Amino acid sequence: MAYAEGRIFNDADSHIMETRDWLIAHADPDIRPKLHPLAIGSGGRMVEKAIAHADQRHRDPAAVADAEKNLMLRKGWEALGAFDPDERRRALDLLGFSSQLVFTTFAITHFWGEFDQVRATPEVLYGGTRAHNRAIADFCRGDKRLLGVGFVPLDIPELAEKEIDEAIKLGCAAIHIPSLPPAKKSPSHPDFNGVWARLQDADVPFMLHIGGGGRAIPRAFHNNDRPVTDFLGGGENIRSKDFMTIHVMPEIFLSTMVLDGIFEQFPRLRGGCIEQGAMW
Repeated sequence: MAYAEGRIFNDADSHIMETRDWLIAHADPDIRPKLHPLAIGSGGRMVEKAIAHADQRHRDPAAVADAEKNLMLRKGWEALGAFDPDERRRALDLLGFSSQLVFTTFAITHFWGEFDQVRATPEVLYGGTRAHNRAIADFCRGDKRLLGVGFVPLDIPELAEKEIDEAIKLGCAAIHIPSLPPAKKSPSHPDFNGVWARLQDADVPFMLHIGGGGRAIPRAFHNNDRPVTDFLGGGENIRSKDFMTIHVMPEIFLSTMVLDGIFEQFPRLRGGCIEQGAMW
């Protein structure tokens, strides 16, 4: 008996818990040494231990049975199908879901975000983008239930258009676009008309997702000299205080798109806002 029965269930927010070389293996050879190390928060050795346990169960039928029995309890890298596509298909069988949007969790930290003092060069930014979309498409290939979500930053419109085209060819079912505005332009700027036109014409929705809006609040608010723990043994990458503000950037992004007439200009353009809080 599946976990979910009696109707159609579509999972709007599943994730891959990446290993350190998950994205790098899909990057062009000249880009690999330029990508930043995977930023996996404060999990540290506990992450490596969880990955090792998940790898070991392939050789232990009893461990597989235990993972399936505890499907709803095992989280993070210990979860069934956390980073193994064959396990993910089995997890979907057990869950009974008809489809599942699949996002990455930490992969974009290799090349995008406030994780670096210096903004990534166009070569690294879009080389990493290409590697990300290859990796997510490869993970989801072979099962129509797995709907891979690509990632494309808008910093350089012509390169963004190129990578959207490539992501769609790879089979990405949606494109995660940062809600943090690119450089000094609004997402409603005419320079991005080619982005919205491509997504509209391909009937591929854009997605806004937690992590794409930059740092929710200044780091200082977390510096309170009090312990913060989670199931990985360290501080959450998104903590309770962040949840008070994560709705702000996607709200501004979507309001800008509405007020500046983008959905009138591109009436078949679709989008989703995932895991961003319900304050608004």
